[in-house]
Amino acid sequence: MTVQAVSRDRLAAKLRHLAELPFNFDPASEPAEADIWFKDEYAIRIPSEALGSVVEGGSFEVAKDYLSAYRFPNPRRIVGYFDREAPLQGRNMLLRASFAGFVFEFGVRVFRVIDEQVDSAQGPLAVWGYSYRTLEGHWEKGEICFCVEKQLNSGRVMVRIRSHSRIGSIPNVIHRAGFRLAGRSLQKEFARDGMHRTRAHVERHLRKTSTQLAPQPDEA
Repeated sequence: MTVQAVSRDRLAAKLRHLAELPFNFDPASEPAEADIWFKDEYAIRIPSEALGSVVEGGSFEVAKDYLSAYRFPNPRRIVGYFDREAPLQGRNMLLRASFAGFVFEFGVRVFRVIDEQVDSAQGPLAVWGYSYRTLEGHWEKGEICFCVEKQLNSGRVMVRIRSHSRIGSIPNVIHRAGFRLAGRSLQKEFARDGMHRTRAHVERHLRKTSTQLAPQPDEA
């Protein structure tokens, strides 16, 4: 069962409201103590491509489209709503999350889109991705980055999720206690499940279209 959908009119009103909200934290002014922030990084290998530039219709592009459409979260846990006609940069997203038998709504905004080629220890690396930050009213403070990378010298393709977060303001004492107990495990479940769903989607798509190579499922 997926998280219950939002009506079109209500969603439009919600997104208009999110557009008016500020981020709920300023990275430059937040305390830097290591015991306050959770800093996580996850990576998974998806099917490789031929050496050289990104392959049209290959793993990199399929993963890019899946991440951009925010289809990777488990819909039983979280569903993202946004204006699909709006550009990715600055996208406001309403996240509806299922937690402890209830459904809660949170707002985030994309503040950075990555589309570049960089040098790495393994040679040139094509990178695409985006990061969003939490908006006022979110139970957490922080940001998360979703990206896909291709090592051009080897053809290896990876999906990565990096996050930097802490618990924010939760007015309801019961919700606050529950989130303090379960929030961390939910964070990890969201990232790990999202990566595995992305890899499975890429593999299904490549089998269906007979594009490129056999899956290489080893993780990093």
